[in-house]
Amino acid sequence: MLEFENNFITLYILMALVALINIIVKPSDKTNKILIVIFGIFWLLLFGFRDFEVGSDTRAYLYSYNEFLFSNDTLNFENSKDLGYFFYMIIISQFSLSERLFIFFFDFLYLFPVIYFFQKIKTEHVFLLFFSFCSFFFFKTMGINIMRQGVGVSFFLLGMYYFFENRKKNAYLFFFIGFLFHGSLITAILAIILSKKIKSLKIPLAIYIVSMIVSYIGFDFNSLFSKIPIISFLFQERLSSLIEYDENDYQTGFRLSFVIFNSLFALIAIYFYKKGIVKLIPYYNNILYFYLILSGLFFIMFSLPFSDRTGIMSWIVIPILLMPLLKMKNIELSMLKLYFLNIFIFIYFNI
Repeated sequence: MLEFENNFITLYILMALVALINIIVKPSDKTNKILIVIFGIFWLLLFGFRDFEVGSDTRAYLYSYNEFLFSNDTLNFENSKDLGYFFYMIIISQFSLSERLFIFFFDFLYLFPVIYFFQKIKTEHVFLLFFSFCSFFFFKTMGINIMRQGVGVSFFLLGMYYFFENRKKNAYLFFFIGFLFHGSLITAILAIILSKKIKSLKIPLAIYIVSMIVSYIGFDFNSLFSKIPIISFLFQERLSSLIEYDENDYQTGFRLSFVIFNSLFALIAIYFYKKGIVKLIPYYNNILYFYLILSGLFFIMFSLPFSDRTGIMSWIVIPILLMPLLKMKNIELSMLKLYFLNIFIFIYFNI
């Protein structure tokens, strides 16, 4: 575990040095994209060849794979709770691949769509945005712990890109794959569709503020969710398993730290929105609306253990919300601001 953490920090430091050189030299878009691929491979090697004791859920994944492999029980409903994971095990088991390759290819499914997503973003200095994504704590968590959600989220990102490019078939295909790997992605899919229909900041901002207030009051959403058929059908088993955790295992109730964290980036994004800088970035408004809506959902989930797994669905677009820093007139200073913000975030959550 300690060796992995040391390697993780070392690789991040190397990436930070390259990002700083990137700011000074200002390489071509092609070079930026090559750097994304190179470091994507580095992260894949680190995550995919990690010790099996790294990541609290790694052993659980290996147990489910071995049970599936040796029992060949393809009709076991417990294994098919997330059908994407179920189909992945079917494919891997056909070749009787080792535990190592099982983990490696799972991490490949997580990282490849992320790399491809940042390759598709139309902006200069896109490597800095990828660096930003890797700086947040959820990047490592999805690679070594909540891997099914990580794969689902990465395919959702690809779907989001194609959705805003009006390539609906591609978008819904990747949304569907993401949903198959983690049913909770249905909330992100609905939120991104809703965000495109909203024409004003007022509605998502109202959702954000009201959700914050209701969460602070302590309204019991567990009972409410269980009475809504589609939520009960998709999530009740998962929600019930979370509710069974002892209160000492995870802090529940209003989480001021998370509210401050999400609000910080909401305020930064709204500042860019009000200044009109975002006119240079296609669909920025919709991504801001999406972030506010998903943050609101995150707040009302505070009564459940592991509510931060809901928060991840809002956090994944923070690098995009910071993109206006790459469009400022004083580009060097703005890039440095983004750079040191990323460094601060990484140090705060990892050191």
